[in-house]
Amino acid sequence: MVNGLKTIHDAGVAHLDIKPANILYNKRSNQIKYIDFGLSCMNPECQLRLATKEYFPPEVAEIKTLNQAKKSDIWSLGISGLRMECHMKR
Repeated sequence: MVNGLKTIHDAGVAHLDIKPANILYNKRSNQIKYIDFGLSCMNPECQLRLATKEYFPPEVAEIKTLNQAKKSDIWSLGISGLRMECHMKR
């Protein structure tokens, strides 16, 4: 999952809605795919609209830059991984 997010970020994109529902896993091919880029940002100046608050970092009240958005994605991926590992629903 981390490598996939790194690929997205290296392409200059912040997803901004990382959560288990937006991470698909194909057991047969052992591939992970990220979906729902509706809130994504590619500009140096990002504005977060409506993200899933359970996966949003608490210290970031407002995202204004692509760098902040990428950091938010990393936090969200960590929360998503924890929830998936613990089989938590939400």
